Amino acid sequence: MPITRPLRVGRLPDCDVVVADGLVSGHHLTISPDGDAVLVTDTGSTNGTFIGKERLVGSRRITATTQLALGAAAITLVRTVDRVESCFVVVQSGPSAGKVCELQAGDSALIGRGEDCELVIDDALVSHHHVRMTRSAETGAVELLIEDQGAANGTLLNDALLPARTPTAARIGDLLQVGDTHIALSASKSPPPRRAETVIRSVPAELRSAAAAAAAGAATTPSTRSRRPLVIGGSIAVLAIVCAIVVVFATRGSSSSEGTVQSVVEGQRDKTVQVLATLSDGAASGSGVVIDAEKGLVLTNGHVIAGGNSFQIKLHDGKQTVAATLFASMPCDDLAVLQITNPADRAGLASVTIATTDQLKVGEQVVALGFPGSAESASSSSAFATDQLSATAGIISKTGAKYVDPASGVAPLQNTVQHTAAINHGNSGGPLFDLSGILVGINTAMFSDASGQRMEGVNYAISAQRINELLTGLMSGKAVAEFGMDLSPVWSKGKDETVDPPAALEVLEVATGSPAGTAGIKMGQYVVGVDGKDVTDLVGYCALVSDGQRHTISTYDTDVETSHDHSLSPSVW
Repeated sequence: MPITRPLRVGRLPDCDVVVADGLVSGHHLTISPDGDAVLVTDTGSTNGTFIGKERLVGSRRITATTQLALGAAAITLVRTVDRVESCFVVVQSGPSAGKVCELQAGDSALIGRGEDCELVIDDALVSHHHVRMTRSAETGAVELLIEDQGAANGTLLNDALLPARTPTAARIGDLLQVGDTHIALSASKSPPPRRAETVIRSVPAELRSAAAAAAAGAATTPSTRSRRPLVIGGSIAVLAIVCAIVVVFATRGSSSSEGTVQSVVEGQRDKTVQVLATLSDGAASGSGVVIDAEKGLVLTNGHVIAGGNSFQIKLHDGKQTVAATLFASMPCDDLAVLQITNPADRAGLASVTIATTDQLKVGEQVVALGFPGSAESASSSSAFATDQLSATAGIISKTGAKYVDPASGVAPLQNTVQHTAAINHGNSGGPLFDLSGILVGINTAMFSDASGQRMEGVNYAISAQRINELLTGLMSGKAVAEFGMDLSPVWSKGKDETVDPPAALEVLEVATGSPAGTAGIKMGQYVVGVDGKDVTDLVGYCALVSDGQRHTISTYDTDVETSHDHSLSPSVW
């Protein structure tokens, strides 16, 4: 469709370009002619508009062939090709600055550190075979395809991160960045003036910034998949630029190992369940994922079941609720396993596939499934927050991240995946999948700043790598540091109204029949020590009890102003 006037893009029928995708908002974005370019504006969509891997905030002026991602669809703004004879790949910065590689019609050039590359780059951040450029065979037309070869640190085209192993259109005047090296696509050997540098390692600096993280949290197109393009209309001149819209939808039965957000949801929904823990004064709900269908084992977060007296699991269809028991627990790793009690209730379950290698890349797309609360469920009298599975999508912001937030009530986690897929209360314990439907994490925590304000798009999942390290113990019913208490740090204000460090751990719940319950520890008391050493938060507490052995837990009762020592061995109940 030619862009000669403002075009509205969205799911509703009054849009100029209708995208039949449940993740696309009714009125998602507008595309308008703007001199020799086009202006793309996200109009407040729920799941966002992405340029490369970067979420569009407000408007952006587009001057080159560019791909937009919205929901599971992609829109390509196609600019007319330049009718020139020559195309030069010119290195503009770094030790290899001044190197030039000419692309004749039909030529292909490999760029990287390897000596077999047509353009060898002396940059430690550049991979051996980093990116390939291919020019069309048509004489006089410079149509270029750029394909990242799975480079460890990624490739930027006009400051947007390219998907790996997916050819992307480029043109004369575009700028490429590999490692710390800038490369221009030029019609002459003299490179054009270079733009301000974008410092990258795995991804552009702006993708790692707090502002970008706060804006992120929605689906983009998969990095590798089979596609069937549907071209709407042709292209006509708009001043010096000609743009057309090409809508690309993911096809089913892709030969690629990766799918779409929708295919992940459909393929993994029967492995995602809702978890309910009945407490002494109410109930808590979260999410979980089936790790052994035959045995009826469900992996969830430790804080979802902490202090629970009994447990139930609602299966993915939202109709069947079954009884479960606590099978294994490691609260200082915030993981627990429930077992569906009745073997007959396990019929029809399917086990999730857990990633066996830690090969996640920053910028890779992920999908979070779970059962968070919603406006629908706010007025519900049901103990379960919602009956409907929820799906959100985003990207990996960081791997191997530590999560240590004493104010959160979540145990310190040493190996997490930081991501932008939106999660809320009720998502805890739910799965985080890559686009192949492989479990790459268990959603666990959201981040808040010092004032308690939640940072949107900064979310944490316990990594599959850490899960695999603990899996043998979890699958064998092991209990480590599990005494049957739900603990939370106690904060107070000093005389100057500043928040003092936590002074103790409040006992929020005690499970009947658990080691703590049997020992007489009660709700409202405070854990103040372990083995004679003072503890004030979960960081110190977990450092002392994570060996899985018997420990002496010291508590303080404010009602009678007395302290007690309890010798406890960890166990399930």
